Amino acid sequence: MTWIFDAGSRDRTAANAIFGLAVDLITISASPAAPIRALGRSSDTKPTSTAKKLGKLTDTHIAEHWHGDQYQLLDFGDGRKLEQFGAVRLDRACPAAVEVQPADVEQWSSALRIDQRTAADLQKRLPETWHVRHGAICLQLKLTPFGHVGLFPEQCVHWHWLSERGRQLAKVGARPLALNLFGYTGGSTLALAAQGVDVVHVDASSPAVNWAKQNAALSGLQDCTIRWIVDDARKFVERELR
Repeated sequence: MTWIFDAGSRDRTAANAIFGLAVDLITISASPAAPIRALGRSSDTKPTSTAKKLGKLTDTHIAEHWHGDQYQLLDFGDGRKLEQFGAVRLDRACPAAVEVQPADVEQWSSALRIDQRTAADLQKRLPETWHVRHGAICLQLKLTPFGHVGLFPEQCVHWHWLSERGRQLAKVGARPLALNLFGYTGGSTLALAAQGVDVVHVDASSPAVNWAKQNAALSGLQDCTIRWIVDDARKFVERELR
């Protein structure tokens, strides 16, 4: 969940309104929420065969915001998704893809199949860490015991919007402040920081916050104004309201 305050709203009343809204949203769902929906699909956008097959699972905007040598969703089906993260190709679970069949079975043969039972063993067959870039930010990836890699690629649409919004505010001389709850490994935080936005980054996981700090250093943003907080998001905003 990400909010941006412009330079004129750094007062307690505005902050309390945001914190109150955050409490309400966390009550509804503890999942990260998009700051805004991506702009509508342009009339000349031609989805790939994979994107057509995905339907509601994805949007061609995701592919538009990634360079092909950094991330690609190659195929999906039978409850799995085939993704290319830099030089690493992974086959991971995708419950939303249960009702479709893979479009190109041959592509899957070179991928490492990841699930929670095999992730720990497969860590030995992968680099300890590797990296992908998205615009101004560099993200360190590594396979976790849960099969995650420290990146949710679909979030790129949000990063793009946040970056553009930060750039617009900078043009008019504003010094905005952003609150990023459930900040994870810092994609949204760094997209904002790269545009001169001061960020409060909150996540309950100390390893995730440390990972985000590493991503800030890799991106050359370690000296930006980012307040790193390890705390439960709900407890944090409720405490700030008092």
